[in-house]
Amino acid sequence: MRRTDGELILLWTLPVLGIIWLSVFLLFPGFVHPMSPTMSAEEVAAFYRDPENLPRIRYSMIVFNWFAVGLIPFLALIVMQIRRMAHRTPIFSYSIIACAAGGPTIFLVADLFWLLAAFRPERDPQLIQLFNDLAWVTFASQVGFLIAQSVILALAIFLDRQARPVFKPWVAHFNLLIAVAMVPASFVGLAMDGPIAWDGLLTFWVRNIAIGLWIAVMGVVLGQAIHRQRAEEGVGRMSGSESGTGALPGQPAGSLLRRIAWHWRHNPKRELWIAWWTMVVFYQLFGLLFFVVTPTQPRRSPGGSPRGSCSGSTTTTTACSSVLRSSSSSPE
Repeated sequence: MRRTDGELILLWTLPVLGIIWLSVFLLFPGFVHPMSPTMSAEEVAAFYRDPENLPRIRYSMIVFNWFAVGLIPFLALIVMQIRRMAHRTPIFSYSIIACAAGGPTIFLVADLFWLLAAFRPERDPQLIQLFNDLAWVTFASQVGFLIAQSVILALAIFLDRQARPVFKPWVAHFNLLIAVAMVPASFVGLAMDGPIAWDGLLTFWVRNIAIGLWIAVMGVVLGQAIHRQRAEEGVGRMSGSESGTGALPGQPAGSLLRRIAWHWRHNPKRELWIAWWTMVVFYQLFGLLFFVVTPTQPRRSPGGSPRGSCSGSTTTTTACSSVLRSSSSSPE
């Protein structure tokens, strides 16, 4: 079978998968009316023990297990189109492949926790609530792969310097808007109610609508790109990843800014440098947040040991034991 025909077969599976995803989304009772993080353990257990909810939870999670990975071939088609862009290196293709492996996997982990909560509904309500929290927090907060996927795709489109680019510039702007719409969901662990709680406006509704809109819009523009490729190159003709690169013009003389602009447009290692410095800046910011803003070490007592610690020399251990015995024997 010819390669481009295989691409069209995978593309036309997307509407079928979309109908299945929407149907299962409506089948799960926890999505139609999102569960609140403020529900007590008994209320959560009663939700899973309800005879009307229990089979719907189990069957919806089983179907999600089967069809959630259907997004991976769709992302693979996007990778194929990125390879047609006029880039110096395949770094953007590899990055999207990594995102394609991470996003669906995280969703399947959340799916597993919901299924475990419904597997033994007679267990302790605290354990059911634990599985429910794991499912919701994983489902709502792990948007890093999705945000990176949209930003990388937008960057690849911006750097496609062909006379007729694979995707139009508005697709890059659309992907950046989708990435911004999903950012509030990453803070779901900070709130039990309000717009960033897992049932809130930004985390649940805006995030899920953004994901659905991204799949629909990218499916349309991807179909247009594949059909245009067939018309331009013929059915089954392979398009190399170096298409449109050509010979590099000579480096211009002049001001420093002009030479920097030339390297930005023509340097064969441009994408590699972008990926490298993105990683450097990200980990510097992460280190600043982790070691400066976040308190990572317990405060130390004047003696030098961490406050509340009974570790150290024999004398210190004996003194701590005496304090503990005196405090336990003192009247309340």
